[in-house]
Amino acid sequence: MVVALNGRALNLRKLAYQLPIYGLCLLLTVIYILPFAWMILSSFKSGAEIAQVYGFSWLPRRWMIDNYVKVWVLLPLFRGLLNSAIVSVGTVVLVIVTSGLAGYALAKFSFRGDSLYFRFVVSTMMLPWFIILIPTYIIVKNLGLMDSYWGVIVPGMVSAFGIFLMRQFILSIPDELLDSARIDGCSEMGIWWRIILPMTKPINLTLGLLTFMWTWNDFLWPMLVLHSREMHTIQMLLKSLQWDYANANTYGTLLAGTAIATVPTLVFFLFTQHYFVRSMAISGMKGG
Repeated sequence: MVVALNGRALNLRKLAYQLPIYGLCLLLTVIYILPFAWMILSSFKSGAEIAQVYGFSWLPRRWMIDNYVKVWVLLPLFRGLLNSAIVSVGTVVLVIVTSGLAGYALAKFSFRGDSLYFRFVVSTMMLPWFIILIPTYIIVKNLGLMDSYWGVIVPGMVSAFGIFLMRQFILSIPDELLDSARIDGCSEMGIWWRIILPMTKPINLTLGLLTFMWTWNDFLWPMLVLHSREMHTIQMLLKSLQWDYANANTYGTLLAGTAIATVPTLVFFLFTQHYFVRSMAISGMKGG
């Protein structure tokens, strides 16, 4: 009886400790979701209803899909989605490859200046993107990559954060496993492809998710590189809608386009969330 009472008291104390944490997490979740929910609901409203200050309501007075029809008529939305997909997927693939190879080299090979190289790579994470914006633009222009997919992809194909993340994870892979593969005659590229790449799948998908979201939502760099209308990404098209039709009547159309542009990132996250959470747990348990 005493043991049962003590166990119940311990559970109550544990519950009392956890309730404020769960309550705070729930509050932060609601705060985070509210703007997104407002965007979705407002995309079914008229521009006048969105712009009105008094009589605010979350739900539309009259549900309408005109905004979604209008955005497809005003913008080459399919072409913009295709351009963003090509740029984002291409960047993700190259970042995973370059980060994996560089992380493998820095984690499992000893060479002169290896620690210095790693510190240099990490130190570049401190540099704001705007510092290297003009030099990168000049390089891309001199390479003749303006107004092309490669002009957007190449500057983002190497990620200092990705190299750091992969290197820290690969350090935890036993050297004996790699040595046994070398004894069996496997080349270093074969080891990376057959052993390192499969074992780093959760980290790769996490890195891919973060890279995809950053590239998909990027506006500044594609705006500088892509000039022709048929090469514009979805973010550039939405911005052109705001510039060309800047009035209250286009609010709903702009929100509808934004909702459509958000769908790919949500789908990507839903398919990779298991690996994302798993990689965060693994990263928390491993030392580097």
